[in-house]
Amino acid sequence: MEVGMIGADRDDVQSSKFKNYKGEDGKTDRLGLVFPDEAYANGKKIYCGTKIHFEQKTKKYFICKSTDTDKQICCTTPYSGNKNSWRLGAVVVKYNLVKEDGKTKLKGWEVLPWAFSENVYNKLKKQDGKFPLNKFDIEIEYKKQGQFLNSEITPCNDSIWRKNPELMKKVLALYPAALEDVKGNLAKDLNIEEIKELLGIDTPGSQDAATDVSIGDVLDGV
Repeated sequence: MEVGMIGADRDDVQSSKFKNYKGEDGKTDRLGLVFPDEAYANGKKIYCGTKIHFEQKTKKYFICKSTDTDKQICCTTPYSGNKNSWRLGAVVVKYNLVKEDGKTKLKGWEVLPWAFSENVYNKLKKQDGKFPLNKFDIEIEYKKQGQFLNSEITPCNDSIWRKNPELMKKVLALYPAALEDVKGNLAKDLNIEEIKELLGIDTPGSQDAATDVSIGDVLDGV
């Protein structure tokens, strides 16, 4: 994105209104994956993703600059995260469900960007094979094991947001903006010099051999 002049009366210069979805230890959430029907019909293009690295000391994700034929310093420099991995994302609707008079009732909902690992992606893929995500919500139970928060995904018997036409209309209206937040939240799009600074390295001549890769080239639908 180019830097441009901004007028004094713009009302769209503000921080994102979407907070990220994150699971919590010991809790179970019911979620619906949000996407238009045509996205699912067109090769199930319901996620976005990119290959990333994780820098342990700063706890930062950043986008891998390597290609299949050209390895960059993010992959060739020795550090704990030099092996890239997938980081993916989707838009979800999280339900606030309560039990009243022996019945489960919907008290609220919110549309959220969700970034997750390739491990969660494979769980969702397996789930979709048996209970299509365009027809069924999911429940995710979180349990902390050591430093990691593990998740178990099980299918629900329906999709709350899809079976209510008015709710479906409201959720889909929020989808485009939330999807942009997903793309922006997956990882930092650092240039080569910024990666060198993050990793604390100084490699003479590396800038000449390195090529910055645009985030648009790697953030494709998965």
